Amino acid sequence: MNNYFLCFGLAIALMATGRMSAQSPAPTPPPIPTPPLVLQMPENVHVEITVQDAKDSAKREPASPPPPHANDSTKSIDITKTGSTRKIVVTTRQGKVSVYWVFDGFIFTMGQDGKRVDRDVFDGTMHPAFLRAGGRDYYGVEGVAMEQYKGISPFKGKPCYFYKQEAPATPERQPKALEFQALDGAPPMPSAFTGANQIWIDAVTKLPVAAVLPEGLCTYNFLPAPQAPLDPPPQFVKYSEYMKAMSTRMQKEAATR
Repeated sequence: MNNYFLCFGLAIALMATGRMSAQSPAPTPPPIPTPPLVLQMPENVHVEITVQDAKDSAKREPASPPPPHANDSTKSIDITKTGSTRKIVVTTRQGKVSVYWVFDGFIFTMGQDGKRVDRDVFDGTMHPAFLRAGGRDYYGVEGVAMEQYKGISPFKGKPCYFYKQEAPATPERQPKALEFQALDGAPPMPSAFTGANQIWIDAVTKLPVAAVLPEGLCTYNFLPAPQAPLDPPPQFVKYSEYMKAMSTRMQKEAATR
């Protein structure tokens, strides 16, 4: 009998202890990210960035046609990289596709007539934002710093380090009432653009997951990396070789003066 009461009392004590533990869990501070805060692009990588704007986020029936867009803003940016060569395919909401090649210090694209080669020196300043990103940085998450860290913030269930980049007010960075909502009826994402970039970095892989930029809500989808080197169009390669030969000749002439 004494053993019975002893066991009964022990069971009650264990149950009470379990309830107390469930009611008052020990607080755990969010982990602090360590360098590198964001991994850079490896030698070979393929990433597609989709841009969701306010019109994309409007809740509608899946079978209904997408709403028309008054401006031809960016819908997706597909970046493939092998070594120092990058191929960037930009698709707009009205269906326009532009293909850029970046290699040997130049940016190449085909002219509107499909014949003329448009080229420019890659200086990292006077180009669209998706081209200004350095050869090793993912577009949209350049310049992430520890002082911008705001804590752990899950993005669609994935634990992420959350950063907020304050920036000077410019026309493209004026506060906008953007509401991003998934078409499946999920609650709106907390990502209205208010003049500051908001960036989610995977807390495990250190790869970008999403970013709220002036263009809208950008999400990153990593695809299988290419196994063979990229092969730029021959007319682009020909121009690059011509420019390199000209530069070599000018250097030799300068050395003999």
